[in-house]
This record gives sequence, C-alpha cells and structure tokens, in this order.
Amino acid sequence: MTDERKKIINRIKKLLAMVNGGTIHEKEVAIYQAQRLMAKYHIEEYQIRDFAKDKIVEVMSNVSVRKVIWQILASSIASNFRCKLYHSSPNGKRTLIRPVFMGYQTDAEVAKEIFESAFRFAKKESTRVANYYYRTEGTSFGVKDEWLVGFINGLKDGFADQVELSNESALMVIIPPEVEDVYGKKTWANNALDPLGVNRNGNKALYDAGFNNGYAFSNNRKQSALKGD
Repeated sequence: MTDERKKIINRIKKLLAMVNGGTIHEKEVAIYQAQRLMAKYHIEEYQIRDFAKDKIVEVMSNVSVRKVIWQILASSIASNFRCKLYHSSPNGKRTLIRPVFMGYQTDAEVAKEIFESAFRFAKKESTRVANYYYRTEGTSFGVKDEWLVGFINGLKDGFADQVELSNESALMVIIPPEVEDVYGKKTWANNALDPLGVNRNGNKALYDAGFNNGYAFSNNRKQSALKGD
C-alpha cells in the first residue's frame, strides 16, 4: 500500500471517528466526505472499519407513519445512506408503524434524521398544496400522493446526480455486506403491515412540483454538508 493511499484511509477513519458525540450535521458531513473519498479511491469497507468497535445498530424514528407513501420515502433514504429498513409497531397496531434504520451507527443516525426532516417538509408542503387545490378546484383527491411520489423520485434523482456530477462510482451507496448479513438474520416479529395505499390523480403539474422540491431538498442538504470540501 502506498503512502498516499494510507493517508487517504487515515483521513476517512478520522472523518468517521470525529462524529462520536457530534451534531447530526457533523455526522452528515462526515458521511458524505468519507463516502466520496471511498468512491474516488476505490477503498473497501474492510479497510476503514474497526469491526470490533464499530457496531451495526438499529435506530428507530420518532415519527409514526400510516400511509405506505411514507414507508417508500423512508426506504429511499435508508438505501442512500447504506442502511436496511424495517418497520416496527411498538403499540401493536399494524397500521401505525415507525421506520427503523439498520446500519453502522453514523449511517443509521443520519438516515433517521434526514428521513424525519424530509417527512416534516413533505408533509407540510403536500398539505399546503392539497389545501390550495381544495379551495380552487373544489377537490383534493390524489393531490398529496401525486405530489409526494414526485417528491420521492426527485429526492432519489438528486442523490444520484450528485454522484454523477462528482465523477464518483456507485460504491457510495452500496449497503455493506455486514449490514446485509445482520439484516438477513433478523427475527421479524413486527414487520407485517396493513398500510394505506397510494392514491394518485395523474396531474403532471403536481408530480413535477413535487419532483422539483425533492430534487432541491436532496441537493441542498448535500451541498451544505460538502461546502468547503
């Protein structure tokens, strides 16, 4: 191994180590910067992880959701931050669940925080749009879900485009084999769901508005985290 490669690996290790006890923004910055370096220099997971200390955890969201559209949002964010996702129903009600993010601690904590931030934004904005349509059109059927489907697709495209613009590979969002292994051995006691379906109305303007908001949300977070990198 060359001295330059050793320096890069040590830099990645320091990035991931410095977030212990840090703010969620510091953790997000560390993830983006470390994953960019891993992708750029083709550094594998085993080269930077101290597997005796860096444990895989399960981080449950504080947000309880019912509609399947929110579960799709959680799943999209989990995969972008190298986490697996499952759902838990602490109160025993299969129609009211909380997303649980499984992954290395920093990954899982950031995925959970970004999901909650995206959830709050999307819920507020989709409700505002639905209220506007009800006042002006006399109906809001399918408005929220049409906007939300656009938002989720825009979010995913925003994450993906950042990888392409940076000339980086898909290594950035590959779920570590160790996480896949732990997930595969999980005993699923509360993973059966009775979610409400997605109701769309086919309004392209709504979809496009949601898409643009989702794309901007993902890019604004990433650009803010990587500022000065």
